[in-house]
Amino acid sequence: MNADLTTNAATNNSPQKQYSTACSFLLCAKQTLDAYGLDGGRLLAEAGIPTEKYITSKAMLPITTIGKSWQVVANSVDDPAIGVRAASKYFSPVHWQSLGLALLCSTSLRNALERVVRYFTMLSDAAVIELREDKSCLMFIGHPLCEPEKIGYEAMEFGLMALLTLLREIFTDGKLNPLEIRLTRPTHSSHPDFAQLFGCPVSFGSEYELMSFDLSIVDRALPASNQSLAEYQDSYSEEFVKLNCNTNFKQSVKICVSQLLPGGEPTLMRVAKTLGISERSLQRKLSAELTSFRELFLETRKEMALRHIEQDRHSLVEIAYLLSFSDHSNFSRAFKQWTGLSPTDYKKKIKSDSSSFH
Repeated sequence: MNADLTTNAATNNSPQKQYSTACSFLLCAKQTLDAYGLDGGRLLAEAGIPTEKYITSKAMLPITTIGKSWQVVANSVDDPAIGVRAASKYFSPVHWQSLGLALLCSTSLRNALERVVRYFTMLSDAAVIELREDKSCLMFIGHPLCEPEKIGYEAMEFGLMALLTLLREIFTDGKLNPLEIRLTRPTHSSHPDFAQLFGCPVSFGSEYELMSFDLSIVDRALPASNQSLAEYQDSYSEEFVKLNCNTNFKQSVKICVSQLLPGGEPTLMRVAKTLGISERSLQRKLSAELTSFRELFLETRKEMALRHIEQDRHSLVEIAYLLSFSDHSNFSRAFKQWTGLSPTDYKKKIKSDSSSFH
């Protein structure tokens, strides 16, 4: 498996952006506290999180609220893997509403994972989700759009294990274990229970969440598949996303472009297909937001270039590849047009500015 999957999502984490997550994550936090014999409602209320008004709500709550609720759980229960354990015990597909029900009817693991990618904003807009495939496995990857500690490690791990729990429910014999799990939780807070619960090797301190499956099983027909029923539930998911999710269409296109870039320069047709709309609809929607596909492509490429250089985790050759430049020299020329500096000089300037600041 390719070990280098550093974030290539369009991480627009400006201070103005307020990310949100489905309130079911809060309700599951309360349920977990109650299951441990604690008064979940009282503990969460003491932390400034009233749960009564969300019992039947389909609201999206600030990620800080969700993260705080799971921190209450972590502080109240002596279990470093509580997010994972809680999902394996208490998660139900209905917590994910129409998406969860559609996943139960999916035709294959690949089909289910593609459905999660498409409708993930029903659950949260605080991460970009993508699927990647190599010769041996299919990788489900979640790139956080802000600091993982803001989202909450327990909340993120609950979400990943909830997905695995649901996939295990629909798999042929129910005995589904990933090949590998990667978590953003710091290495110093690792624990062997994670590997036991996930049923595979788990690594920590990653820049993204990852769950991979053997390629030989991802297209296997599932016994409870029902394509027409899944598509019926999808129609509700699409409506929910339209009504409740605050990610504008421009940002959705930029996220899509960022996902596709490492596989070659995205075309209008590829992006439209990924978003599930026609090319004409894509152009019309962008026009309504006073922009164009070409403009967003160039803007996204520049933003990603600056971020990669600032993070300094890749060589210039690797960055050129990730941004679909034909070679390093073409990338360097484009970068100089954007900033007035070569990538190397820009790196030096960042280090110099940082030294001066300190």
